[in-house]
Amino acid sequence: MGTTRSTPGGISEGSCRPCPAGFFCPSLGLSSLTGSCVTLSKCPSDPRASSPTALPCPQGHFCQPGAARPAPCHRGEYQPSLGSDTCLLCPPGFYCPHAGTGVPRLCPAHAYCPAGTWSPRLCPPGTFTPQDASGLQEEGDCSVCPPGHYCRGGQVWGKCPAGYFCPPGTSELMTPGPKESQTLCLQGQLCAQQCPPGFYCPEGSGGPTLCPLTVAAAPGAKQQEDCRPCPPGRWCKAGDPATHPCPAGHYCPGGSETHPGTPQACPEHTYLAAEGGQSQAECLPCPAGYHCSSPGLSSFEGHPCPPGHWCPGDQGAFLCPPGTFRTEPGASLWEDCELCPPGYYCPEAQLRGQATVFPIACRAGSECPAGAVAEVSCRAGSYCGPQTGVPPLCPGGYACPAGSSTYSGPGQLCEFPYYCPPGSTHPLACPGGSEALNGSGLRISKESCCRLCEAGTYRNRAVDALPCQPCPARFSCHQGTESYHSQPCPVGHYCPAGTHNPRPCPSGTFRNSSQEGAAGECLPCPAGTFSARPGQTGCLPCGSSAFSPPGASHCTCRGLNRVFQKSDGSCICQARHESSDERGLQSDESDGAEDCQPQLPVLAVRLSRRAL
Repeated sequence: MGTTRSTPGGISEGSCRPCPAGFFCPSLGLSSLTGSCVTLSKCPSDPRASSPTALPCPQGHFCQPGAARPAPCHRGEYQPSLGSDTCLLCPPGFYCPHAGTGVPRLCPAHAYCPAGTWSPRLCPPGTFTPQDASGLQEEGDCSVCPPGHYCRGGQVWGKCPAGYFCPPGTSELMTPGPKESQTLCLQGQLCAQQCPPGFYCPEGSGGPTLCPLTVAAAPGAKQQEDCRPCPPGRWCKAGDPATHPCPAGHYCPGGSETHPGTPQACPEHTYLAAEGGQSQAECLPCPAGYHCSSPGLSSFEGHPCPPGHWCPGDQGAFLCPPGTFRTEPGASLWEDCELCPPGYYCPEAQLRGQATVFPIACRAGSECPAGAVAEVSCRAGSYCGPQTGVPPLCPGGYACPAGSSTYSGPGQLCEFPYYCPPGSTHPLACPGGSEALNGSGLRISKESCCRLCEAGTYRNRAVDALPCQPCPARFSCHQGTESYHSQPCPVGHYCPAGTHNPRPCPSGTFRNSSQEGAAGECLPCPAGTFSARPGQTGCLPCGSSAFSPPGASHCTCRGLNRVFQKSDGSCICQARHESSDERGLQSDESDGAEDCQPQLPVLAVRLSRRAL
């Protein structure tokens, strides 16, 4: 059996050929491979009783060369075709449960089937698959158990019980009770965990829920009502069943629906040294000289008032006022800030952007008196070296404009025709009406460097270097004259060049306009007028009883023995003379043009009157 012979004339057993792969030869004397058997189930129970023809290898089997009978495929393999000499590995997502499998079976729900599987593998603990999910190929196709549940055998077995929480991937429960009755959590598995202190876990919890503003009384709390308030003065840490004293620098009002149980820092400018504070009122104000700048301080001693500030204690740190500074820490009053010394300045710290810890040296050309807030340009008439408080006066013979850092710099020495008394801001010119003297030594005073212009000369202050000039004609210049324009020659006078006193026009002449330069410009009085005194602006008339030639200084009476009166221009009889008017009345003081006769004795006059 297991061989065939298709041609006659065989001479030995070696002339028979082996049954080819995919077929089997169940009897002796076979000469052909073909036969009517299609599947093993349709073949006779004893193939040797059939026709001596080789049969095709049936499904679920394989036939090696020379095989007398088909061999069934092993578990985990299959063969869907006839006449095969090998079996196929069961594909992923399917399983081949027994020997001789012709068609693989679909992997059921809650399991997975990698290649070559003969029995479905349940999803590992802590994973699951939905009821309608089949044909999974590997372990990674199983889903992680959802939070709040636990999973066994590839299925969700139930919710996590109250008092416990089940994170994703939980596979077992750790239940309270006798040790022998508890489910053991094997290595590599994730079991349900008891709710920790400070939390509560309702049924189906995937994680513990923090007790709000309170702390849980014990582990395994099942609902929020199992949480109790944190007492005042105590600190309840999340997840810690024990209470702790409220730390120093803080107060703990206790847990409630409106206030957290966590420590509250004492506010700025306060501190609290002891533990167990219950309210903000227990926080003490920072003492004067210290600066409690941050909340939650347990001591003030390490926080002295910083330099450049003063600290009343409960109000923070204040900058030292402008014009003061503070080098050492610990100032409690603004008076503790030191006054800026002379030669230094202490600017306003708020504008500067930093506290004034050290005074700033005053620069050359500036002055800084005690308490200075800023540098001030050195005052005019003084000079300021570095760190000058009160500047010294500029010495005589030098000029110090504003901002001078020395008195002997370029251009500061006084030179002819100027002089510089002590404290000069700039060189001074000799005043108008005087001229500069060019002598040796420092030019310090007006008395030593200037002299008045002599009478008949003048000098305008606008012309610094020129000496005194002669007074021009038609003007007069007294001693020390600055401008001759203010002293024109007056009417009735004339002024030649160099005049210091105006000269009057001579008697018999006049001048009714000013600024005359020579005597020839005085006009003679016209005929019938006179000018009895010099310096007249006009001539007086002689009157009807007198006459005069041009340029007369007096008038001549027309009647004999008469005298001209300059005061009123009348002609009266001279002494012991008299005249008679038309009525025959005699007088010696009346004006007239007739001649005056010598007076007769008194008796002769009476007899003469009787004769009449």
